[in-house]
Amino acid sequence: MRWLIAILMGVGIVLILIWQLDDPAPDVIAPPEAPTGPDYWMEGVLMERFDAAGQRILDLQATRMAHFPDDERTELDTVLAHQRGPEQLNWTLKADHGLITGDHSEIHLRGDVRVLREPSQGPVSRIFTDTLLFLPEIDRAETDDPVRIERQDTVTTGRGLIAELAEDRLRILEEVRTRHGMSND
Repeated sequence: MRWLIAILMGVGIVLILIWQLDDPAPDVIAPPEAPTGPDYWMEGVLMERFDAAGQRILDLQATRMAHFPDDERTELDTVLAHQRGPEQLNWTLKADHGLITGDHSEIHLRGDVRVLREPSQGPVSRIFTDTLLFLPEIDRAETDDPVRIERQDTVTTGRGLIAELAEDRLRILEEVRTRHGMSND
């Protein structure tokens, strides 16, 4: 009988050891993750960009700006930008929201995007779309969304746009329709 108790105790010890080996190691406490929210924000923002000669080429205003350190992006609310081009060809861009990439090469506009071209002479052009990618370094704007362009009494609609702002060249990519004699009011 003693040998049966010894065997049962031995089996019990082996089962306890196996159970402890199968038990995963206690969880290692991970360091807290970096915050994903903004590291700073401002209200009533005006940013200006100058060329190498010291001439102001871009003014960008926003009611609120928030900077995110994880990818260095800057998010904007109620955006108003003035791009000054050659020969007094100026563009004004408005949108509900904007995002500037960390390297400042792209400005993504979304929500009731409006672009106004005001040359020193000649007719005014207005562009309406939902989103717009503005590339200030190369004076280019583009979208894949539906677009409406108004100029004098002409309305042109379509899908997709490439705008070479410095050259005052607008190209709608597809589904182009133009109507003349339309009121822009």
